[in-house]
Amino acid sequence: FYTARDSGGTNNPLYFGSLNYFSDGIGGNRVKALLATSNMLAVFKDGDDGCGSIFYHSPKETDYPILPKIYPTAYVHSGVYATGDAITFFDDPLFVSPLGICALEKQAINLDRSVCTRSHNVNAMLLAENPEKIRLTEWCGYLAVLSEGRIYLADSRAIFTHKTGNKEYEW
Repeated sequence: FYTARDSGGTNNPLYFGSLNYFSDGIGGNRVKALLATSNMLAVFKDGDDGCGSIFYHSPKETDYPILPKIYPTAYVHSGVYATGDAITFFDDPLFVSPLGICALEKQAINLDRSVCTRSHNVNAMLLAENPEKIRLTEWCGYLAVLSEGRIYLADSRAIFTHKTGNKEYEW
């Protein structure tokens, strides 16, 4: 759901019109996280019902006074889904998945996004944690991955290229 103009024409953050919503996917998979990227809203679901697991919404002007802006789906990822939290860490959109800590990385050629793992160095330990309880936050230039009394720290200043060709953090 998103806010809209009320009956007086004022953009009212407390008013949600009957048409001001969108649905992602067709199944019963829950939304695990929402993340604002540079120009889109990424919606992460906890499974893939065959229609996708990560949905990107971009604002679009309608020139219709009752509903001046809508948020259609601009792009969909399939296969990799979210099992926990999401955060933007120094312009790197990250989320918890069954593969570990993943990023939505822009491709250089067409600016589409791909899903890349950022946590290969700690996955043996991280994947043993309960992904539903993992929380992500930024602390003093580090990505802090919090899970049931343990903290994993990713260093934003120590980035290397993994053998898969993706950039990763040193942990």
